[in-house]
Amino acid sequence: MKNSTRSNIVVFFCDQLQRDLLRLYGGKLVNTPNLDALAADGTVFDEAYTPTAICSPARASLMTGLYAHTHHMFNNSTPSYSYCEHLRPGASMVQDVAADIEQFETAYFGKWHIGPADDLFDSRFDHTVATDGDPDALPFMRSSHWHSKGGLGELVNPMCSGTAGFYDGPMATNPDVVAAQYSIDFLDHRDKAKSFMLFCVFPGPHSEWKLPIEWGLRHQPDETELPANRFDTFKNKPIKQRKERLYQKSHHTEEVFLREATACIYSYIELIDHELGRVVAKLKAEGQYDNSLIVFTSDHGDMRGAHGMFSKGAYIYDEIYRIAMVIKPPANIDAPARIERAPVTLTDLTATMLHVLTGEEQSTIGENTLHGSSLLPLLSGQ
Repeated sequence: MKNSTRSNIVVFFCDQLQRDLLRLYGGKLVNTPNLDALAADGTVFDEAYTPTAICSPARASLMTGLYAHTHHMFNNSTPSYSYCEHLRPGASMVQDVAADIEQFETAYFGKWHIGPADDLFDSRFDHTVATDGDPDALPFMRSSHWHSKGGLGELVNPMCSGTAGFYDGPMATNPDVVAAQYSIDFLDHRDKAKSFMLFCVFPGPHSEWKLPIEWGLRHQPDETELPANRFDTFKNKPIKQRKERLYQKSHHTEEVFLREATACIYSYIELIDHELGRVVAKLKAEGQYDNSLIVFTSDHGDMRGAHGMFSKGAYIYDEIYRIAMVIKPPANIDAPARIERAPVTLTDLTATMLHVLTGEEQSTIGENTLHGSSLLPLLSGQ
């Protein structure tokens, strides 16, 4: 199968990002100049949603273009509690399609969490983080999660019961920085005769919120804004939600914890924005920015105290189901600045990537019918 468009694909994928914190969606305190600049060259989607507000199922949907009832990753693929550690056998992913296209090079750096890390290392991506025998490999690079739970340095200002703060270690060892650096190195050393598909997958701003000391805490807890709806009484709502709220009450929803966590999340998002800016700058320096479809999104959102809840779970609220989505199309598409009334989801991104890869709209991936549609016609005004 030949590549008729020669456009590149770059996907910036965050973990557990609450979109309302971003200036693009009305946030006022978090500074994201690089994301704002990317959005100014592309389109912001107001009604973008995740198919499932849990990490692994959502990530599997992005890579397969399928809902969970077809790709069969129904919960997180964490071995300690998962009952579905791998995708359904035979499920195809976007890298499988790209691998069958002439003159296309693919890379994936960062958090995987669609099964064990070996499922990524053994996949048909041309480049991932090869940890075996790599003297520069950091401990988190051997896992599927890439979270900074340990091994990066001593936590010098513990917050949120020791799950947040900044650690005494260099920027270069931060997982989000490492994902960006590998992406930059790939752009530096790729086969310049080929188009490319690059995934730069940030493990943040998911907890644990540990930042390098040289980045530091850029927002103070008493300067944060907490959700106005955090005192929900759950009147006439499912008993499951009231039980969840009672469980979380002594854990993550008290004001001190919320403000400390939010201050770290603000700072973490700004770190991710900085790293996004470095990769975009490299694309521009290589002359590949205009010729690339660039996506910024996340697997799901974060309750962050909304309705008295924290993180995500078995309840359907905008805070976790509505996600940020920015698409900067190739320069030959004159896209609108904002699309307000078109509900889209991660499976539509899959179909969009396949459209760019193959040069025409696709209705299937492998043996399965896609559960999304290409967004290129929508971006073109159709």
